[in-house]
Amino acid sequence: MTAPHQPAWVLLSASADRRPCEPDPSDQHPILEDIALIEARRINRLRPQSLVQQAPTWTTPHKHPRFAVLITGELRCLNRSGQLFRALKKRADLFVVTTAEFRDRALQLTSPERTLIVEDHPLETKRDQAVPVNAMKQWHKLELAWRLLRKEENQRGATYRYVIKLRSDYHIVHPKAVLKSVRRACRHPDSGLVGASDKVFGGRRQSMQMLEGFFDAIPGWFDQREKDYWPINLKQVLASDDSVKWYGMNWPAELIGRPPTPSLWRRKLEKIDPSLVQALGNRRNQGPEHFHRLLRGHPRFASEICFSRFLNFCGIPFRDCKGLRGFLYSDRLMQP
Repeated sequence: MTAPHQPAWVLLSASADRRPCEPDPSDQHPILEDIALIEARRINRLRPQSLVQQAPTWTTPHKHPRFAVLITGELRCLNRSGQLFRALKKRADLFVVTTAEFRDRALQLTSPERTLIVEDHPLETKRDQAVPVNAMKQWHKLELAWRLLRKEENQRGATYRYVIKLRSDYHIVHPKAVLKSVRRACRHPDSGLVGASDKVFGGRRQSMQMLEGFFDAIPGWFDQREKDYWPINLKQVLASDDSVKWYGMNWPAELIGRPPTPSLWRRKLEKIDPSLVQALGNRRNQGPEHFHRLLRGHPRFASEICFSRFLNFCGIPFRDCKGLRGFLYSDRLMQP
């Protein structure tokens, strides 16, 4: 049985399947030829329990790893992803931030010094409990993971070169390429980040460090702002691909029309008049107006779209990376 066709943006952003649709001739990203990904997604839709997470077979560990891997949130599906994390430990340092329910699992992955349990810190427990939308908690935990990382760097007297944020309930289709592909894609300081929307992503330490401040920015800039206009940095959008959901941001319909797909929309933006580029960047909220967007998330805080807006504001490009291609397990909420 073949899987129903999915547009490139669904594969790139590791999103759930959309209703079957006819292929868009303008949709020509190489990910559409990734047979391993397409087949694994088909299995995830029908029999997720039969998926087997492969892992690299490195034999020699690095004494001073250049990679830091941040694993945040609930450690579900660790019976599937644990093998991959244990393999990554030979070439990267793992840092885990989770809740007390998953303490034992966290300590199976890494040392106590590289583990943070939110409930062990009263102030952080209050911050965690105070958030109005659960999706905000992942950004709190990411901030705390940076605390662990910095402490480790201070002790070893050197900084990591690359940082990758992963999840235990995410199936990686090309695990042997995880570190290598991130390193190659982010070789230059202005490379930006790579990944699959806000689910998994990585890059050079300097770029990843920007996300440390995202949680503190939420109350003033992202909470209850889903109906507002946010000035758009078109250069960042064109330097990115559809693995980040720029097409979920609010775009003034009177300026860009209503393109029906991200690929057609991108082609239109590539030919946009310079005056419109300036108009998108300088525009401010003008009261009730008509926006064009292809996606909608949580009405108060749509995490993936807010992530896109944050990167857009910071001017950080975001692109696909073969080693981070994958998806969330369809039965993850039913797993211990």
